[in-house]
Amino acid sequence: MQLLKYKQIIKNVIPEIVVVLAGIYIYAPHFIYINIPIILNDSYAYILLAQDIINGEIPLKNYTMELPYGYPLFISFIYLLGGNMQTVILLQTVMFFSSLVFLTNKIKKYISWSAALISSMLIAGFVSLSDIILYNTLIITESLYMATIFFLAASMICYLREPKTKTIIIITILVFFAAIIRSNGIYLSFILFFIALRTHFNSNKRKIITIIFAFIGILIFSSATNYFIRGDFLPLDSNRLKKVVNSKTKKREQDTVIYDPYSGTLKTQTIKLLINPTYHKFGDHYYYRLPRQLENFNTKLQKEEIIAGGYIEKYKYSNENKENTYEFITRNIEFDKNTRKNKMDLLDIEQKPRHAWLFSIHLVHLLKPVMRNWIFLIMFYLFYFYSIYYLFSKKEFINSIWELVFYIGSIHMFNVFILIPMVPRDTSLCRYSLVTELMFYLVIAISISEVFLHKIKDMIYSKFNLNKT
Repeated sequence: MQLLKYKQIIKNVIPEIVVVLAGIYIYAPHFIYINIPIILNDSYAYILLAQDIINGEIPLKNYTMELPYGYPLFISFIYLLGGNMQTVILLQTVMFFSSLVFLTNKIKKYISWSAALISSMLIAGFVSLSDIILYNTLIITESLYMATIFFLAASMICYLREPKTKTIIIITILVFFAAIIRSNGIYLSFILFFIALRTHFNSNKRKIITIIFAFIGILIFSSATNYFIRGDFLPLDSNRLKKVVNSKTKKREQDTVIYDPYSGTLKTQTIKLLINPTYHKFGDHYYYRLPRQLENFNTKLQKEEIIAGGYIEKYKYSNENKENTYEFITRNIEFDKNTRKNKMDLLDIEQKPRHAWLFSIHLVHLLKPVMRNWIFLIMFYLFYFYSIYYLFSKKEFINSIWELVFYIGSIHMFNVFILIPMVPRDTSLCRYSLVTELMFYLVIAISISEVFLHKIKDMIYSKFNLNKT
């Protein structure tokens, strides 16, 4: 009897265990064997912002563009507690996987164990993609932004199954966090809009008032924090959005289509965004960039590159303390020549024999066509558009499985629709659309589990006259 009880407990937590084991297997080697932060391009912008916040140089001035301040606040908080860049990538990776475990748990609790199990297996494949590994070990907003989206998706599932006022407040806070981490994060407020409509149809005036006040709260609080940090009393990234819209308007006046020298027309970029989950030839960035990062990190060459300006001058008009930026990046991260060489040998694909653990992870990465293909894309669009059809044609849409499919799928699709007019660039597509592509896989997992597997079970029980237990 006791053994049966333990077996049931183990079976119950299998979905969460799959996610945790995938995280340990794929990510632990970076922190055990390499353990350096990857610093690229936009990393310098967030590092400079974090430095100014720590030094009390606010409102932030002399920047070439208006960037979200959520991630720099995260970095500065860690540094004020005595951490460094290693701590930043470790904590953002822990938060990333904590959000995935939380999301898996809520799918299990509010949908089904089978939906959670299929989701956990697709999550394991998703986190093994090289670009996802890169974003968790890189000083960039993606990891924290994805964690916020995953917590938000889990909270949304909670609300759709158990509508509570406190869940509305949690969703509102998460939307605010998403918006200050990434400029386009404000699009997630569509969840509040649809919840308000849903609540209206349920004739719950109290919750509608709560949602309205929650959204007003986002605008007021973001305006207040903007004024304190940026010196500008406008909500979220209003100024940046204004500049983007104006630049696009001027471009349209000059040309009939939006054109970018790195890509093509708006039409071609729209198609690429809509079918991006089939593109499996991307994603070598982590394995390609890491050896050079390791070779240069905390060396004379890296110091000279930072002092020379380069990316720093791209983001800030004047930065007299460039040497301080180098020291800020390399704080308490040192290793001798032999240690560096040993780490480089581990990454050398010509070195034989290869390190078994690292080599096996690389082999998993090469299986990315299993995760990114046309079959999954067709399945996603079939399920998502059926949920929209169900929304307009069925009275029992609310509390149905298709309502969950619609909300989860919309997190990804609304992100794509926001990106279409804003970011017509090949170089940005993967980075900006990949952050919500887990929702793409969750739609497939939930639909397969709750529609097809249940129908197959019902057929089996009916055919053999079995009792459902």
